[in-house]
Amino acid sequence: MSDSDSDLILLTSFYCPECKQAFRSPGGLTRHKNIKHPVISFGPQIGGGGGEHHFETHQHFRADHYNIHSRPVPADKSPESIPEPPIHLPEAWYPFDKRSTFDWSHFFYIELKASNGKINKALDILQAQLLEVGGGQTPFRNTKDLYAAIDSIREENTPWITYNVKYTGELPDNPPLWMTEVYKFCVHDTLNVLIEQLKTKAFRDQFNYTPYQEWNTRNERIYSNLLSGDWIWDTADEISRDPELSRITNGAMLVPIILGSDKTTVSVDTGHQEYHPAYISPGNLTNIAWRAHGNSVLPFMFFAIPRSFKSK
Repeated sequence: MSDSDSDLILLTSFYCPECKQAFRSPGGLTRHKNIKHPVISFGPQIGGGGGEHHFETHQHFRADHYNIHSRPVPADKSPESIPEPPIHLPEAWYPFDKRSTFDWSHFFYIELKASNGKINKALDILQAQLLEVGGGQTPFRNTKDLYAAIDSIREENTPWITYNVKYTGELPDNPPLWMTEVYKFCVHDTLNVLIEQLKTKAFRDQFNYTPYQEWNTRNERIYSNLLSGDWIWDTADEISRDPELSRITNGAMLVPIILGSDKTTVSVDTGHQEYHPAYISPGNLTNIAWRAHGNSVLPFMFFAIPRSFKSK
């Protein structure tokens, strides 16, 4: 090969700046960079696009900082946290009415791990003693009340609520079993689930606070996370044009909600029913956060379905 041929090859080659691999055409180089060296965009708040992309954020949904008294907080300061009530006040022990009730519950439920029968017996004995000295109320009427108080504790968790549902339509002469059975419908308070997800500190660097539009160095529109899309931007525009909604949402954070379900059958109960799970996630999370799972996608409901039995 002559020197002129070598020079020709060098002049007609396109090199990747990352790995120095050569390509015959600009298109081949572009495909290589998109596959092997993609620029991951997290959004304007966390340095998306490697600092080379241009961003425009929505001016109505700015996610302004407010403190617990709904007063604006400067952008360079953190909103004040809600102080815990002093330990001598009853509300410090919520959902228990006072410290002694909490201590009683902790002793029997955590330390003794007492059975239902033993807890009920202890409550009966305590009630008899109180009657002998003029009356008074036991901490709980029975184990059902105790367990209800424990289940209502909301420390980084949202309790499940169970409803009994049953078909109430007209029954045929020989109704199938599912028309007469009672089914359990399990659900979380979706607002509380979303609040817990939004409070997750691990998402601090994987979170978009405002709808945004992104362009690369060639002035091409980039779509990556949900808040970079046209739908969320158009929705924000529509809300901002409504006089009443605009007044109460100016400066707020727009949180789109993603719901989903699948055909996975979950057996969380015995008997005549199974469940299909339904999931919820705030749309402000980046794609990286969703792939990492954790609290990004959580079940909030179990659809009760009749358990099917294959005929032999």
